[in-house]
Amino acid sequence: MRFKLLLLAVLLLPLSVMAEGTTLVVERTNGTTESFALKDQPVLTMEGTQLKIVSNAIQASFERAEVKQFYFLTDGTGIQQTTKDAVLFRQTDADHVEISGLSANESITVCDMGGRSIGAVSRTPDGAVVSLSGQQKGIYLIQVGKSQTLKFIKK
Repeated sequence: MRFKLLLLAVLLLPLSVMAEGTTLVVERTNGTTESFALKDQPVLTMEGTQLKIVSNAIQASFERAEVKQFYFLTDGTGIQQTTKDAVLFRQTDADHVEISGLSANESITVCDMGGRSIGAVSRTPDGAVVSLSGQQKGIYLIQVGKSQTLKFIKK
């Protein structure tokens, strides 16, 4: 149990360090965007055809078909990072998340909340695809490199 807690703390540490000046951005197919501060601890869930984001400050719901992608922006210097340099996440269906904007040697790790690695990552020329097909409903952590961790809830 102690090892699991330590592993969880290590996985979430990068998220807590970058949370102060980082936002989660949801880009919609109509060109509009919604932003959620990571310091408010937003949680993404998929319920049927809905992408729901619940945080300490706000609740939002989007039809999955109207969400083009979601990504993180860092604002540590007062100048926001452009999406060109950002790692982008896009959920294609209830079991798959596409990741783009990766460097060639950037690692991707997917773990369940028990700290067990589930080897469901396949590289593509433009990034990677995380597959949670065959996995039970629950909370999964998708860690990209050492700087970004996405908490994903499969319902």
